[in-house]
Amino acid sequence: AHRRASVAFALDDTNCVAARVLGFLHHYEYIQEPSPYLACYYLNIAANKDDDNACYCYSSALAKLSEHLNNNQEIHGFHTQPSAFFWLRKSRDLGHNHAREMLEMCDF
Repeated sequence: AHRRASVAFALDDTNCVAARVLGFLHHYEYIQEPSPYLACYYLNIAANKDDDNACYCYSSALAKLSEHLNNNQEIHGFHTQPSAFFWLRKSRDLGHNHAREMLEMCDF
């Protein structure tokens, strides 16, 4: 019942914490059938509420979803990197230190 309530809260955008937790569970594969699609969906909800950790994880989840969709092959005209870097920069701007370090390593 608690899981269904968390999903309901996350889906109707009334509880950022529920969306973040569900996104983390899918992204870090802490559940039996993790979904990169659902990780992106839930983390996007939390990231749009200016949650620095959710922004950071959403950036990573986008890259992971791209790998999943394209079987690690680059598709001409389809890149998640601009979106991933947007959310990584937003996470840095909200104070997430690891995001700052990653951006410094990329030399942007």
